Amino acid sequence: DNAIYPVLFLEYLIQLIHRQNGGSATTTVDEDLDMEFLPRFLILSATAIVLSYMNFLGLKFVGKVTIGVAVLSMMPFVVYSILGFPKMNVSRLFEKPDPTYVPDQTAGWFPVASFMGVYW
Repeated sequence: DNAIYPVLFLEYLIQLIHRQNGGSATTTVDEDLDMEFLPRFLILSATAIVLSYMNFLGLKFVGKVTIGVAVLSMMPFVVYSILGFPKMNVSRLFEKPDPTYVPDQTAGWFPVASFMGVYW
């Protein structure tokens, strides 16, 4: 299971570089940015070695890194919430919903079914 994380990291990194270099969303990464074997091998090996070394350092270190990654990943939500708060219309929070509104019951079926089917 741990071998997939360096590969995913590299694929995301390649896509990020592809977009930064002006690649479009319609072209595939392989068409515009083809990574050769040696650089790919070195990046994957270095990532695996760093992750293995982190694992070797122990549970406390991995826990601290995990908390740091969690805080870092939550920062965009915090920043956008702070930036959006002045534009929020607080009076709409206390409005009652329209009693004549009937939501489409089938609209949410497929996403829920596909999400639940992932774990079967």
